[in-house]
Amino acid sequence: MFRDLYLKYERHRKRQRDMARLNELNDDLLLDIGLTRSQIENAVHTGRIFP
Repeated sequence: MFRDLYLKYERHRKRQRDMARLNELNDDLLLDIGLTRSQIENAVHTGRIFP
């Protein structure tokens, strides 16, 4: 029982680390293309690509 809980905890922690790394990569990509996260979010909501 404790082993199952521990494995579940480890999977959760790994998922959190993976998501944090993905966010870092996304931020790096946004910097490379010269847009901010809010500009991308606005483009998604409005359908317009231009900042």
